[in-house]
Amino acid sequence: MSDDVKKPYTQIGFTDLDYTLIFSAYGCNTDDRVTVSEKAGKPSMFMDMRQQRFLTWAQQCDWLVPTTARNYVLFSKVKHLGFNPGWAIINYGGLIVCPDGSFEQRWLDVIRPDALAAKEQLEACLAQAAQIEGLEVAIATDADLPFYLQAKNRTNPQGAAALMQLRNVISSMIPADWEIHHNGNDFAVLPGHIRKEIAVKWFLENIAPAERTVIGFGDSLIDLPFMGLCDYLVTPRASQVARTKLYSS
Repeated sequence: MSDDVKKPYTQIGFTDLDYTLIFSAYGCNTDDRVTVSEKAGKPSMFMDMRQQRFLTWAQQCDWLVPTTARNYVLFSKVKHLGFNPGWAIINYGGLIVCPDGSFEQRWLDVIRPDALAAKEQLEACLAQAAQIEGLEVAIATDADLPFYLQAKNRTNPQGAAALMQLRNVISSMIPADWEIHHNGNDFAVLPGHIRKEIAVKWFLENIAPAERTVIGFGDSLIDLPFMGLCDYLVTPRASQVARTKLYSS
């Protein structure tokens, strides 16, 4: 298409971040990695050459919308990677960030009552998780609202025993519409209203241009529902989605 011909539609990409575009030190062991964020003054998140090239390709979308579990502070550490025009979906869909950095007020009004109603149950989950040795656990919060329980195995990030123990404990105490996400060392307990796909659906209905082509990028099974709202789906070859849905026998 000629540069002087206006494209009659908007190309939108919704992209997960961790383990789709970036990796922790435990997941990125190649010599060609570059640091994209730090923690306590030390490199903590990286991109390898393939991810750098993939991001360059994905940035050709008119809108590239991070769709991430990260809260506002952690998202701010990586937004310099370049996501135009500046929209983002964070906290597993709990908040939508506007291009000016504010939270989308209409979505905040939708999510606030459910977030407050889930607080007591999240605190009960936190109390149980805190009893398991070797875990770092917290309730993810932003805008003075609780969104989900997060846990990581800090004593051995490659080990899964403590997180599996937590999964068994939490499974018996959460409501039926809540969900447990577990992929490697990432563990989260999500109330029924906290889903990436719920926020993406609202975004498409209330913010995105009507004439559009939509691509979903993600690596985890929990990403599949929001990716399923898109016209095309893209996942890394070594992702949880690929391992369990494409290559499993």
